[in-house]
This record gives sequence, C-alpha cells and structure tokens, in this order.
Amino acid sequence: MSEQGEDFDTAAARALGLGLKTEAELDVLTDAIASGSRPEAEVASELAALAPTAELCDGGRAICTGLAGRADLNGQRVQLVSYNADAGRWTVQCDGGESVNIRAVNLEATNVIECPVCLEGRGPHQMENLACGHPLCSPCLARIHKDSALRKCPLCRGALINVGAGDQMALDEMNQRADKILAHVLDSVYVYLSIYLCLAISIYL
Repeated sequence: MSEQGEDFDTAAARALGLGLKTEAELDVLTDAIASGSRPEAEVASELAALAPTAELCDGGRAICTGLAGRADLNGQRVQLVSYNADAGRWTVQCDGGESVNIRAVNLEATNVIECPVCLEGRGPHQMENLACGHPLCSPCLARIHKDSALRKCPLCRGALINVGAGDQMALDEMNQRADKILAHVLDSVYVYLSIYLCLAISIYL
C-alpha cells in the first residue's frame, strides 16, 4: 500500500487512465516489483504522486458535497458547464440532465473530464482545448484530423487550432483577395450573360 493508501494496481490504473504512463512503462515497473528490485509500496507511492491536483474547470467533473438545500445531490458526480463570477456559483449538469447552480465550496473536483464528442471520461493530459475553447480528447481530435476534410470543431465548427496575430493578418489578406477575385468573376459572368441574352433576343426577333 502507498502512503496515500493505494495499492500498485489502483495507482497504475489511474496513471494509465490519465495518460501519465504507458502500458509498456507499467510493465517495466511490474517486472521490477516481481523481481524484488523495487518495493511495491514505493512504486505505488511514486505513481500516486504523478496524478495532478484536480481543479474546477469548464468541462471538468466534480462531486457535490455539503449541500443542505439539495442533499439529494451530495455524492453525485456532475459536469462543470461554466462559472458565474457575479453569483459565485458553478452551473453544473447532473447525470440525469438537470442543470443546477452550486457554490464552489460544495464541489470537489475530480481528475476526470468528459469529452463532449465520445462522452468518455478522460484525464487532463488526454484533453486539449481548441481555439474556440471547447475541450476535446486526444483520440477524438486525432480522428477529426484524419477523417475531416474541413478540420473544424464538431460542436461549433470553429477552427481546431489557435492562429497567431501574423498568421491571422495573412489569412485576412488572403480572404480579401479571394473576395475581390470572386466579385470580379461574378461581374464577368453577369456581363457575358447579358451579352448572350441580347444576342439571343436579337436573333429571335
């Protein structure tokens, strides 16, 4: 047992789930324990210490505690939607779909964040915030990069990556030039169509 009270299997499962260790790395540690070169408690404590301290964040998960008016929610896991600084409360969504406003002191953060695409619980190291602010897990992001021609956020269709100021200026300039070219093409098409209609009318008359 580790100093935190976890055995090796529990600590290893958490480290793997959070993306802190690979299966190959855990196999090496397992072999070290089996051979007697490292004590199990020492390895378990080392793995437990790798887990980052959980914080309340948009898209994260938390456990309700100490609620008097809604005691039925105590112990339940909820998803953090957004924080209202004026009210000093988090808007959370319960597993049943109910939205509730709860003070931060009544929420205990966990290290699990639910991906809005696959709905799987992921560790913080397996999540990435897109330029639009939506969190996406690494496997879903990889599938979008591979399968999507547009490569946009599946929730709001925003860009997947942040664009620097210089790059943004270049993109804006390209868009302006494209708009001018499109306008010129449309004007040309309008002129040609007008000429064609005039000729067609003169022939039939």
